[in-house]
Amino acid sequence: MKPNILYGVAVLLVAAALIPVTCAAQQLAGTRPIKLMVGYSPGGGMDSLARLYAAKLPDILKAPVIVENRPGASELLAAQPVIHAPADGFTLWIGSGGALVQGPGVRTDLPYDPLKDLTPITLIAEGEAVFLVRKEAPVNSMAELVAYAKQNPGKMSYGSAGIGSGSHLTVEYVLALTGASILHVPYKGEAESTRDTMAGNVDLTMAMVATAVPLIKDGKLKPIGITGLQRVASLPDLPTVAESGVPELREVGAYTFYALMGPAGMPPEIVRQLNEAFSKVAQLPEVAQRLRDTSLRPGSASPDVFRKQLQDDLAKWKKLRGKVKVGTS
Repeated sequence: MKPNILYGVAVLLVAAALIPVTCAAQQLAGTRPIKLMVGYSPGGGMDSLARLYAAKLPDILKAPVIVENRPGASELLAAQPVIHAPADGFTLWIGSGGALVQGPGVRTDLPYDPLKDLTPITLIAEGEAVFLVRKEAPVNSMAELVAYAKQNPGKMSYGSAGIGSGSHLTVEYVLALTGASILHVPYKGEAESTRDTMAGNVDLTMAMVATAVPLIKDGKLKPIGITGLQRVASLPDLPTVAESGVPELREVGAYTFYALMGPAGMPPEIVRQLNEAFSKVAQLPEVAQRLRDTSLRPGSASPDVFRKQLQDDLAKWKKLRGKVKVGTS
């Protein structure tokens, strides 16, 4: 056999040997588990959402899916293993809007850029939160809150789920937009800040709709507004922040979202598989009902559309750098 023919055969054999490796790298199926990192403790809203999807994904992806909780540092402890993981789709992060756009938008001390250090895969769900005040608070609406806080700077206090959390940054956004002044008291989570507001130790807090509804119905806290552009079915008489009559508050928009992120540089085929798998789970009747029960809207977007959403939201929050007090994590 001539040397050039031998060389050609060798090239073909090498190429053929590489094909299975390449195909395997583009597939998630197998016995190796896919890890979903969550930055909050077991039993919370995000953990429940992650476990809801983790229970359904194996039937679609043909691979085990486990949830790993790494609470703390405004979800940074959950993000770091994903940022440094191989870009093979087996280590993923379910992050919130607070950790993906609000925090990175207003802070300069976070060690990651969500668009450079991570791969946006899909929007999972969106949700709104209620502004709640203690029963004896001298305000009954967002307009009254802003007016009182401007006339009495620093006299009122608000509790958040922690420095850099969605509740912290959303209230600070309201203060930055309106020029009002309210003292910030950070807690370890939504439950703690809500409990201290009920006890009268702080005047104001924020809670997701599912948490807020029973507290409102039991008369434990007083609602004065809700984020988003549309009222929610479970609280039809509660005006949105945009309806408050305070023009600046029209910019507040939605409260938070939950999204699936992977390491930077993930193969497009793996991103597509994960995007489609999460979309299929969201369409399951039992999953859709669970989301409705917790006042969440299922999200569905292509990776490119979701990346554009992150870019737009980050640009919005970056305008507040230097204006919003965030401290350090």
